[in-house]
Amino acid sequence: MKKLLFLACSILFINSVFGQANCFYAQDYIPSATQVRVCIGKPITMNDAGCVNFNPDPNRLYKFFPAQSPTTTKTHTYTQTGIYTVEFIGNLISGGGSSVVRSNYVQVLPTPKPKVKLTRCAGTLKVEFVEFTPYDRYKVKFGSNEQIITTNPAILTFPAGTTNISVVGEYNLNKTTGDGFESGVNADTTVSNFQIYNNLSDIASSFRAEQQGISSACNGKIKVSIPKVFADIRYEIVISKGGKPFEILDVIENKNQDNYSLEIDSLNNLGQEHRIEIRLRDLCNNTHTFSQPFFPTFSNLPLKVQKVNASFSLDNKLQISWTATGQAQEELRTYQVLENGKVLDVTTNVQLGFSGKETKNSCYTVEYTTSCGVKTLTSETTCPVILRGKDVSPEERFLEWTPYKNSNNEAVIAYEVVKVNSIGGAIDNFPAGTATNYRDTKEDLENQIIQYRIKAITATGESFSNLIRIERPVRLFFPNVFTPNGDGLNDTFFPKGLFIKNFKMSIFNQNGQKLFESSALGEGWDGNFGGKAMPTGVYIYSCEVQDLIGNTIKNSGTFLLQK
Repeated sequence: MKKLLFLACSILFINSVFGQANCFYAQDYIPSATQVRVCIGKPITMNDAGCVNFNPDPNRLYKFFPAQSPTTTKTHTYTQTGIYTVEFIGNLISGGGSSVVRSNYVQVLPTPKPKVKLTRCAGTLKVEFVEFTPYDRYKVKFGSNEQIITTNPAILTFPAGTTNISVVGEYNLNKTTGDGFESGVNADTTVSNFQIYNNLSDIASSFRAEQQGISSACNGKIKVSIPKVFADIRYEIVISKGGKPFEILDVIENKNQDNYSLEIDSLNNLGQEHRIEIRLRDLCNNTHTFSQPFFPTFSNLPLKVQKVNASFSLDNKLQISWTATGQAQEELRTYQVLENGKVLDVTTNVQLGFSGKETKNSCYTVEYTTSCGVKTLTSETTCPVILRGKDVSPEERFLEWTPYKNSNNEAVIAYEVVKVNSIGGAIDNFPAGTATNYRDTKEDLENQIIQYRIKAITATGESFSNLIRIERPVRLFFPNVFTPNGDGLNDTFFPKGLFIKNFKMSIFNQNGQKLFESSALGEGWDGNFGGKAMPTGVYIYSCEVQDLIGNTIKNSGTFLLQK
């Protein structure tokens, strides 16, 4: 046992003395370094020129852990990250085998692709790493230009242009060659055809906004063209039509696209000025606006609708008519009729009829408009005559009306009261001068319904009011006494009335006995019943009549028979 221990100690002594510990090292690295770094997938070569106590090649072997078998090659490529031991094995010149071990000598580093976000701003490039990567620095290459960055994010300045851009991760390997930095396999991220611009006006210089086809009042077209859209720039395309506030046509963001185009139609390129703007904003909030105006090429549009008149027909339909100055194109012949400033209707004709306006004190205007929103000056106001009336007595009807106004602001020469029969024919006329009321005191014992309308007369025409209908109540009068004494005066009891079509009357005594009945207005009671004269006293009448317009009226009362 003592002999074996002595032999083992002797071998260890020989290895430490004759084996020359750390006599090999990684080529291009500092020989005395206790650990070296290498990128995964990149070869590393050992230099064992200092191992002079060992026989020369091919008797020298290397074992690159975790490999199990020694190899005669001095170069090895690691395929897994980690920290590894390297063992040098050889034959001593003095005889016998020996090895030199460098524990945890090689650190193998990962080389992932850098995950970066490239943000272009006017004249600069922002490089931002969106996930953690282990590199010591990064090299950004833009064509023949390159810059090194060590911060996240980094703002770089490159000359304007379009080329490939790459971001490469590098480790400081502390090698003795170059600057000591090196990149690994797949350690770069490349973007093709990347464009750097000095300012957003460079981007906008290729924009186009052009009128398409012939000029038109309502069907004009403008085409917007952008040859290349970049995802890191926001594009807002807006239009102002005829000086109105801008409205958004389209917004493009987070999108790469070639040959973008947008066509705006249904425009008035004759009577309006339009303006197209393309508003740009980059991710650094730099802005620029591309602006293109389109000026009107034709302005001979009618300025104002004239000769607007409002008049009622016999069926109380308000007719509004007008005449335009000049001759507009067919596509411009659209009119808006406004009642007290609010749109009432739209038409391509030169008149409109409306029902239900005979009770409203409204005024009206008319203006041209187009399907694309162009409006001419609004006409002057016209206000029709609105007539109202009431029956005061059998001999009097009172009428009053609103003043007439036409769009030419002509004074009313005179008003005329027109009395109309049931079929619309004029049966009487009464001059009213310039007053706006009238009392008709002409007795009319035949017509239960009297109709009126007012005619307003101006220098250039006339206008009629609404037709009103005054329904007069039944007129029925019963005497309160009669004297059937044969003197020829007041010998018969009967009523007098107006506007009666059907009549029925009964006479009763105070006991409720019916003494007389008549179905004719002029047929009265002579005071007799059953061939005998009735005594002086109070009697009762009951009457039911139907007037000329179908109303039924019932009436009853008492009267005195006196002899």
